[in-house]
Amino acid sequence: MSRSFRYRGTALTALAVLLAGVLSGGADAAEDDPVVRTSAGLVRGSADGRVVRFRGVPYAEPPTGARRWRPPAPALPWRGIRQATRSGPPCPQGSGSGTAEDCLHLDVTAPRAPARRGGRPVMVWLHGDGFQGGSAGEIDPARLAVRGDVVVVSVDFRLGVFGLFGVPGMPGAGTFTLRDQQAALRWVRANAGAFGGDARNVTLFGQSGGAVGACAQLTSPGAAGLFDKVVLQSGSCGVSWPKGGQGEKDPEAGSFYTPLGAVLRAGRRAAREWGCDRGGTSARMECLRALPAGKVLGLNDRFTAVATGTATLPSHPAAAVGAGRFHPVPVISGHTRDELRFLAGLMRRWEIPLTPGQYHDRLVLGFGDAGARRVEALYPPAAEGDSWVSLYTVYSDRMFVCPQIRTADALSRRVPVHSYEFADEHAPPYSPVPAGFDAGASHAAELLYLFDIKGKPVDFDGRPLAYTAAQRRLADQMIDYWAHFARTGRPGDARVRPWRRAAPGRTASPEIALAPGRGGIRPVDGAAEHHCGFWRSLPDA
Repeated sequence: MSRSFRYRGTALTALAVLLAGVLSGGADAAEDDPVVRTSAGLVRGSADGRVVRFRGVPYAEPPTGARRWRPPAPALPWRGIRQATRSGPPCPQGSGSGTAEDCLHLDVTAPRAPARRGGRPVMVWLHGDGFQGGSAGEIDPARLAVRGDVVVVSVDFRLGVFGLFGVPGMPGAGTFTLRDQQAALRWVRANAGAFGGDARNVTLFGQSGGAVGACAQLTSPGAAGLFDKVVLQSGSCGVSWPKGGQGEKDPEAGSFYTPLGAVLRAGRRAAREWGCDRGGTSARMECLRALPAGKVLGLNDRFTAVATGTATLPSHPAAAVGAGRFHPVPVISGHTRDELRFLAGLMRRWEIPLTPGQYHDRLVLGFGDAGARRVEALYPPAAEGDSWVSLYTVYSDRMFVCPQIRTADALSRRVPVHSYEFADEHAPPYSPVPAGFDAGASHAAELLYLFDIKGKPVDFDGRPLAYTAAQRRLADQMIDYWAHFARTGRPGDARVRPWRRAAPGRTASPEIALAPGRGGIRPVDGAAEHHCGFWRSLPDA
């Protein structure tokens, strides 16, 4: 197979491919649309400007019917040429509209130009949205692929109740989300070369929930040997929240990891509600797997965390990292400066006030009376108007930034770690905020510097927001950092400012601030800026 993705072989093979293409509807394909052979069969993608795209490629058998709530199995081979020009449906989430259980697909985007000898670095993307939403097809990684000269693979994996459910006697209970990600990584190892990628040089990267999953993979025995580097963006092994951190309607403290026993208890309650708690294990499993997907999705928000104490995740990832039990690969770890500030804008948009008294009550819920007074002294309520900005600054530092820095610090004791703070205070927000509201460098804003995402960024009226020339230069520099890291394990090169490696054992590990303009890329002490010493000393209520 040539590096330009044109399938070539003997005359007899070429004839067979041509006939297969006609039988598979290939007569409608453009003349230069690429065809490659994967481990399961031939796929036809599409040529799109400077990239080629292969969308909706299955990496595992559909987890439907008798395969619901089972570990993923490799995709069965197919005959002929499979069309791979549209992303697969997202895994079930939200209302379920437009989603499907048959969702274990991935998208591959690669530069159209021939690859250098040995192939390009491969970057495998895990989308965010806290194991509850998102999809592989929501990003367009063409800029990253072309400028970085990398192959980008974006993965769909089971979410919520379909990925994190479990009952006694169910193999893989509470871990199907992570098992799917591992199946996709095995597919990449086996097939990257067909797309011009180097299967021996794979970087796993993700944001928010995707980064939480990537950090878990660092500690999962089943992920050993499946990737060579990791990038954690606004998500780590330590992300957690105090009481009230997920809102007053869900006041309990928690994290994205939970003991297996908690998953099984929730699973038994759900099975009773669904009427699937009678008979032996086989009868109960048959009942569960026959349930309509919409009925199952109705309990989606009860299953939000991956089970620990399992073969997939033997212990809480933060504890594993702290003890040095993780795969020794280089890491980039970072956060945005104002992670959750955009949520204060949404509260303003919805005209939901937070008085100083209500602010104090939320702090008491999370940190107790004495802790609340200490937090208020460092993060005072607003003198005028509502205090949502103050509250979400507290939650940003406590839930995201300081756990990210602690995880990076623990990792840096054993592997090379480079840490960053995305600090563009005028970055267009990923989620729209009211006109005039300062969202700062908010959660997910950095995604729009690495990828193009349809319909973003826009204001509340749907009007596109523009980037300045300096912000576009920052986007190029960030792609250079990420791609050079994928290639070499070091983010800096001759074109961009050097990026110091984190110092092992220091809470104030050096970070690099990523912001536009002269002096925008500079060293910063993120631990001091976000009061991480204070948060280390303050217990939750």
